[in-house]
Amino acid sequence: MLSLVFAVLVGLLATVTTVIVTSSASTSARPEPTTPPSSGAGEAAAELRLTSGEPVSPRSQDDAPQPTTTTAVLPARCLDTGDTLPSRPGACALTSYGTKRPTVVVWGDSHAWQQLPALRAQAERTRTNLVAFVMGACPPMDLRGLGYRGLCVQQTERALAYIGKRVKRQQPIKVVLGGFWELYRDYDVRAAAGWEPTDVHERFLVTRAEMFSAGGGRLFRVLGRRNVATAAIAQTPWVSEGAPACAAGEQPYACDLPRATAIPDEAETAEWVRAQLGRIRLSGYIDTSRFVCDTFVCHPSIEGQPVYLDELHLDPAITGSFAPEYRDLFR
Repeated sequence: MLSLVFAVLVGLLATVTTVIVTSSASTSARPEPTTPPSSGAGEAAAELRLTSGEPVSPRSQDDAPQPTTTTAVLPARCLDTGDTLPSRPGACALTSYGTKRPTVVVWGDSHAWQQLPALRAQAERTRTNLVAFVMGACPPMDLRGLGYRGLCVQQTERALAYIGKRVKRQQPIKVVLGGFWELYRDYDVRAAAGWEPTDVHERFLVTRAEMFSAGGGRLFRVLGRRNVATAAIAQTPWVSEGAPACAAGEQPYACDLPRATAIPDEAETAEWVRAQLGRIRLSGYIDTSRFVCDTFVCHPSIEGQPVYLDELHLDPAITGSFAPEYRDLFR
């Protein structure tokens, strides 16, 4: 995964009493290694290789056909032209909104985004408001007061403000958070061990991993202090660099993979996520991998439909079938 580029990126079930915390951390601004955006387009373009047709790892060649999703994951009003993920922070309503209905907020990066078809199916079944705060490479984290700037900080502020306003009004709300947990944790471990990134892509990921290290667990603690009922989505399969060449097809990947290859460091990642949930009195762990994997193998298709959109993501065309795993969340 060393040369993986930055096209990366899950849930939380919450009732919050307040979302304001203070921090004694340094407030000197830390610039992110992306083009300073005014509208968000520069930074988002760096994060959303998923939608650009650019190769996402050495497994992809420049002239290889790139898969694109024809599944309408988010309403067009939430996207800039040609985008699959939002280019700017903020709320995107996926269902009609009713002031007397409960609300589920989905907050995370593209690994949260890829689960939205399943969440939407349950929201529509139960007449629940479904609102997404999703951006590429912006996992759920609390970055307030830590000296960072950029789109992920704005996403933090807007998501917490949205949740806090509804809690203040005593409107029922749950929050689903998700992210590419394994990737951020892996890059953070590499950097801590002295590994140096060799290009702008790797530097971008190292910086995002640093941000997640500072703000990821912090968000769980904030929600825990406020007695927030929380569920986290487990790490999902992807085509890691350890995957062998697949004669049946690479774009999308069309071969079985050992589970340990498709979900690297699964036990360690799950232990970390569950440990964060352990800070919260009411919590749950949502694992959708059973729809793709058995005990030892992850499969490349479900009823003939490819599982992978690209090397880093599941295809939203199949994730709607994960809806049963979210049933309890919408009770």
